[in-house]
Amino acid sequence: MTKGLPATLEAAVETAAVAHARRHVRRLKSGEISAQPLELRDSEGAAPCSWFGREDSRAWVKARLKALAVIPQRASFVCGLARDGVSVADEALREIIVEHKERDEKLLASLRACDIEITKAARRRRGGWDTTEVVLRNLAIASVIADVCRAFGLPPTRSRSARRHGLSGCYIASRALEEEREAISEASVARTWTRYGFLLGP
Repeated sequence: MTKGLPATLEAAVETAAVAHARRHVRRLKSGEISAQPLELRDSEGAAPCSWFGREDSRAWVKARLKALAVIPQRASFVCGLARDGVSVADEALREIIVEHKERDEKLLASLRACDIEITKAARRRRGGWDTTEVVLRNLAIASVIADVCRAFGLPPTRSRSARRHGLSGCYIASRALEEEREAISEASVARTWTRYGFLLGP
């Protein structure tokens, strides 16, 4: 849409797009757009989740993994993550197993195998940074990009030939995030879109 636009018109589009994206970011930060996982929405006393909170992000991932762990076709995936040292998957499985035993319910075959492994082995943790702490933030960023691209007909990222000029969803999102005190570089925003954009983009 913005390719070849006069500078004054492009500046006007940029101003409007940043204002639109800032409103979206504020809706995410205020909880107007809920980050509460479906599995926890009916829980009594469940505190609202923040899209930009590390602990909330980890709790969200664990809730999603617990939901997957009780689906026969997905349980082995969660067990595999735990075997690979993903600590939040290990925690999710331990909680699921304890809950089933407390209710005297039969475990899925893959969970029974995990139960044996967990009982015999000490907890393992994959080295490095815990990426589960930024999953919600990254999904929020991707949703801001997708929203502003739809609203203004922008491409998600700038082409290589237009690195310094032209508008894109990632550029607008990085501006909006910075102005809403969640400063993230355009390059980082673009990497987030590359990883998560398929969930939201056409």
